[in-house]
Amino acid sequence: MLKLLKRTFVDVMILQQEDIILVPQEVIAQCLRCFISLDKIELAESTLREHVVKPIIKTAITKDIIKALLQEDGGGGGDDDDGHLSKMSSTNSNNNKNNNNKNKKNKSKKRAKGDVPPSSSSSSSSFSSPSSLSCDQAAATGEQKQQQHHHQQHFHFEDACTLQHLFQMVISSVSSRCQSVLDATLFPLTAFSFVTKSIAAEILPALEDAGGSEFFAPYLPDRFFGRYSACQQLLKALQDLCPDRVRKQRLMTSRLIGHFQSKWSLSVYFQLRFQDIRKGLEAAVTHKPQKRRAATATATATTTATATTT
Repeated sequence: MLKLLKRTFVDVMILQQEDIILVPQEVIAQCLRCFISLDKIELAESTLREHVVKPIIKTAITKDIIKALLQEDGGGGGDDDDGHLSKMSSTNSNNNKNNNNKNKKNKSKKRAKGDVPPSSSSSSSSFSSPSSLSCDQAAATGEQKQQQHHHQQHFHFEDACTLQHLFQMVISSVSSRCQSVLDATLFPLTAFSFVTKSIAAEILPALEDAGGSEFFAPYLPDRFFGRYSACQQLLKALQDLCPDRVRKQRLMTSRLIGHFQSKWSLSVYFQLRFQDIRKGLEAAVTHKPQKRRAATATATATTTATATTT
């Protein structure tokens, strides 16, 4: 029963993403209700993480990609990019809704003209009664569709020019695949924490592993600030994926975020910045008297020369 429910949940997400059939929002909500009734909320969260989020992060956040970004410019974004990443999730959500509306209109026109192929109706009927399939058949069908989906929705993450650009691509990819499930977790299905336990739980540990200790090292303050700013924008974008304020608070107060934030040695960073400011101030104070003495000597010499000439 659980295996079939899990496979059906994966198939629902894949069919929704590929537009093979138009999956009603109620169908996704019904799958989530089944997980709640069976007291398997964590199974739904781990299923989304394992079958949808993990394949994306496995190709997006790798040691080679992070290393290349660190070598280029420290992996940070400029001030002009502040706030841009945080808008990605809401923009993607609107785009997904617009695309769904367009797909509905196109499919209705095709049905009116009789252009819809028989395979669509057959797939719809097979989906409406998943119990007619055996567990092995459902698993094989889901794996085949999932491979086709990831082949069609490939993102060239290696083309990212900055760390912030990479995060934008990751959020865009994850949002396009998970938005329908996130939208289904509104009241009363608020027990699910997909952003915290499925999305952030996959992204942040992968970033820590790929970046290593060098990623969080504060000994080059400018680069440290760039990486820190980009990661804070990533956390803001993850917050924006949360469907309500309670889930946002749940995300930011989780152990996962606390552990990630503790990696940043802000005290060392501020000490280095303070030393730079102090050195600059001391240099300015030291050089000013020398310049004044030189100017005074020049003025005295000029006055003496003028008096002698007179």
